[in-house]
Amino acid sequence: MRAPLKGVLGLIGQNYVDILMRYPKAFVIAPILLTMLLSTGMAKFHIIRGVHFLYSPSDAPWISEELAIKEWAQNDDKFYPSKDILMRNGIFLIVTAKNDGNVLEKENCEEIIRLVDSVKNFTFLDESGESYKYTDVCLHFQNQCFSNNHIRILAQIFADNKQAHMNVTYPFFTSKFVTEPIDLTSVLGGAISKDGHLVEAKAWILAYQLKQKTEQLRRFSSSFIHQLPHKIDDLNLTYLNVYHFHSETFDDELANNAMRMLPKFSITFTILIVFSVICTFTLFETPEGLYLDWIRSKPLMGLIGVISTLMAIISAIGLLLWLDVTFVEMCSVMPFLSLTIGIDDSFLLLSSWHSTNPNDNVKLRLSQCLSHAASSITITSITDTLAFLIGSIAPLPAVKYFCYYSCVAIVFIYLYTMTIFSASLAILGRWEEEKRNSVFYWSTKEYIKGLTGLNHLKIGFNVTNIISENESAAKFVELREKYFTTDASQFDLLVFSPPNMGSLIERTKFLKVLYEFESTKCTKNRTFTNFWFFEYEKYLLNLGFESLDEVDVDKKTFDQDIAPFLLSSDKYAYDYNTNGSFRLTVALQPFTTENEITTCARIIRDICYSHPQYNMTTFTALWNLADQLDTMWVQTMQDLYISVGVMMAISLLFMPDFKCGLVIGSSILSVGFGVLGFMDYWDVKLDATSMITIAMSVGFSVDFAAHVVYAFTEQGRNVDPNTRLKHALGAVGWPISQGTASVFLGVIVLATINSYIVQTCFKTIFLVITFGITHALVYIPILLNVTYKLENVLWKGQDK
Repeated sequence: MRAPLKGVLGLIGQNYVDILMRYPKAFVIAPILLTMLLSTGMAKFHIIRGVHFLYSPSDAPWISEELAIKEWAQNDDKFYPSKDILMRNGIFLIVTAKNDGNVLEKENCEEIIRLVDSVKNFTFLDESGESYKYTDVCLHFQNQCFSNNHIRILAQIFADNKQAHMNVTYPFFTSKFVTEPIDLTSVLGGAISKDGHLVEAKAWILAYQLKQKTEQLRRFSSSFIHQLPHKIDDLNLTYLNVYHFHSETFDDELANNAMRMLPKFSITFTILIVFSVICTFTLFETPEGLYLDWIRSKPLMGLIGVISTLMAIISAIGLLLWLDVTFVEMCSVMPFLSLTIGIDDSFLLLSSWHSTNPNDNVKLRLSQCLSHAASSITITSITDTLAFLIGSIAPLPAVKYFCYYSCVAIVFIYLYTMTIFSASLAILGRWEEEKRNSVFYWSTKEYIKGLTGLNHLKIGFNVTNIISENESAAKFVELREKYFTTDASQFDLLVFSPPNMGSLIERTKFLKVLYEFESTKCTKNRTFTNFWFFEYEKYLLNLGFESLDEVDVDKKTFDQDIAPFLLSSDKYAYDYNTNGSFRLTVALQPFTTENEITTCARIIRDICYSHPQYNMTTFTALWNLADQLDTMWVQTMQDLYISVGVMMAISLLFMPDFKCGLVIGSSILSVGFGVLGFMDYWDVKLDATSMITIAMSVGFSVDFAAHVVYAFTEQGRNVDPNTRLKHALGAVGWPISQGTASVFLGVIVLATINSYIVQTCFKTIFLVITFGITHALVYIPILLNVTYKLENVLWKGQDK
């Protein structure tokens, strides 16, 4: 079997070497000028953020469901406290006692009153220097600024020790100072009641939700949620701890990730330069000890390898920014990976150069070097590029754009390796031929005494975690889960083509459909359904009217009849629109596993789809998670299997044996499934971040496999498999090991960054590289040896 592209690549390589030797400086200067030109794209640099945008499938049903509810949930004029909490901009505070005691103690209640009053009186400044107060940005309820007065009232009762006199019942407390009963489960966490009366609690939760109608209000709201925590700190509360979480916390954390990685990249860059330079030194042995060979050593090539890779990264980012390709937070990890890929190629070329005869002329040595290493690098560059292109099929924007930037970076790394690095190797090859020093241009003796005792050379660095995790937000989430998580989860049911609820027939049909929602294994019964129609029935009965069971009127009459109820009910005033739509909420059962969430999302949505006449949509934040879970595994397996097929096909174009493709394909599958399996042991979930692992595992496993397999096939079929294996490992074993070490050094700093995304990247890259190098040096050699020995046995059997 012949490899169709192997001969073509060799012919191109011969002609390329001729041109390269004539004009080596041109091959250095041209990429530098190109990098300078493309770097101007950095002027358009802008990071797109948004957790839901980046980490949700772009075609997820949840996106359209969220858009459908925004008219209700994000309208400043349709505000009701505790409703649509997660859909509105604002800041939330959880307040606990510093001694972890009862927050209803007198001194604690006095401080919570001070906190509530202070927030109303604080003066804030936006970025333009304009001053404002909370009352300028707060949402209004019952024509008043909502400022947690219900919490102040409750705290005042306990501060004055009047809880018995005021009859503070739990879970609902009715007071003459408020128009509706206060649901204490949404105000207090860790509450303890005795005989139906509140006696103790562990935490308060306060909500400050803000207007967004105009650009000025959005600007004020953004500065408010960022400045309020600092102003609360300045209060120096004696008895209380305050933890905050706001609607921009996730985006702020994503932004902080990039700032945390920026100083780490410079550390990585320095480490890799030192490592690359050290790996290029050549030693010779004398009776007196080991000495450096300053003629054959190539420390400048180590430096050039790192710099040319950095230029490739700049060129890739600049080009894609010029093309208006979105740059997302995840792309910040790309330079760490790309640096290591470029250095790996440099090690292979240098190893191939040192394997040539130093007595031959430079042109012949470079030709032999490129004919061996360049073919292998070309194969791995193509497969890496294809691996990330396949990864970009994923519907998650974070994965898609990361793969775009990684793919283009690999293309530029290959181009700059074949131009800058190869041309520099030609120039330094002439220095070596002329017996010149590998660092300084003046002539030296063939061997000069160098530095001895390389074992004394130590390279190390101390990395500190410059910016720690957002402790307040993390503590807020922890306390929210501990004290305020209840079984009262619910989903909104939006009906855009509703029936006439005044018609007996239409009403009966719709209530049967509603019963379908309420009778699934995922939902609670009608007792927990929050529907304006049921409240309207109670309203009429309280006024002494007859039940709606027998009412049968047209829509216009029904709209007129219900108008007084909607005017009197703040809670349901905006749930019914006379223009032809309404909403209600259905309670969900508590979920114990992620599979239950996915199953229930499918069940609830299927009920909607089975009644298209009502044009119904459901919404809950849980459906976002369900859509991710539905996508992750299927997309991951699809990417993996497509990659195996494509990589096997590519290998057959360059390697003259179908068994090479089988070995490479099996290696990809083994590494991919191995990484997925071990992720669980390291508490890494399969999400948008770890999905990138699959693209990387394909790329790196193909890299390692292709280098070993290509070196193995170069010896020809007539050579004994053991001899071929020794040659292969001798030729590429050390460069692969160096490349692996460079990857570890390149990403080790990520382990010091306190960020889930970055930590996940580090863990998955670590697994990929560990499995990749193990397969390259153990699994693939054994498989190749056994496969070819088995083939020889079979062929001998046929000959007999």
